[in-house]
Amino acid sequence: MNKQENLIKSFLPSKIFDAHAHIGLFSGKNYTAKDFILSQKEYFPHAEVLCGNLITFPDPSLKDKDKRYKSVLFLKEQLDLSPNCCGEIIVLPDDNDEDIESLIIHPNIKGFKCYHCYADRKDTFNAEIDEYLPESAWRVADKYKMCITLHMVKDAALSDENNLSYIKQMAEKYPNAKLILAHCARGFAAWTVVEAAKELKKYTNIYYDVAAVCESPAIYECIRTAGVKRILWGSDYAISDMNGKCVSFGDGFIWIYENEFNKIKTGELSIKRIESESLLALRQACNMLDLTNKDIEDIFYNNATELFRL
Repeated sequence: MNKQENLIKSFLPSKIFDAHAHIGLFSGKNYTAKDFILSQKEYFPHAEVLCGNLITFPDPSLKDKDKRYKSVLFLKEQLDLSPNCCGEIIVLPDDNDEDIESLIIHPNIKGFKCYHCYADRKDTFNAEIDEYLPESAWRVADKYKMCITLHMVKDAALSDENNLSYIKQMAEKYPNAKLILAHCARGFAAWTVVEAAKELKKYTNIYYDVAAVCESPAIYECIRTAGVKRILWGSDYAISDMNGKCVSFGDGFIWIYENEFNKIKTGELSIKRIESESLLALRQACNMLDLTNKDIEDIFYNNATELFRL
């Protein structure tokens, strides 16, 4: 066990709830809840409780509503097999309230996941949020006190004027809906969240998951601004099992994966799995903020079980 692994091990609590884990079809494999649990045992070998929020992979093929419904049936099956987990279903831009309500076919379906690939445009990485997150999802989430996990796009992420304005408007309009800003509000380029997170401080229905964020500044700012109780551990399984790291670069960010890293590594420097990098970044942020063991337990478990009403 290397120094990094020792640091992570000493930091981990005994109960783990992963608020951002994917199941379903990804890169030709159909990932199950069992696959997720087995993978996470490698990172948390001493966990007494290990569970999570299972989110259907946002595969572009799910634009077909019949395929989307099959993915919901698959999620239901996995939740039946894993009763201590909950799940979120994919919503599409043209879903109405009845469409979404008809997909809540299991008591542990606790929320919705939108994704830019479903926006009706070619350049979806520049889509406005309302192009891929229908207001019907907000209405249903508000009605049933459910969650929405949002992975926003556009280069400036949370610092984009339209993204920030939309989030403020909808969080205020639908106070019973719980908005989870995935990846520290897509804070892969740390400045985008460090500059803007303070704008959302007053909205107590906005949460942040730390999934796949591999640097501490964005995590630090989310904890400092929103408070410990609105921060959620997330791995972004199965992306998390890839060897690589995301780093801020200029005014953006880059993902360095193993095949690229092999071109530049020297000496004893080696690349780790994304989840290990994310855990280390979280540990660093918690250390800089002098968080207590109780605070860390909240981030890894208590906040999510309260949020998802489990």
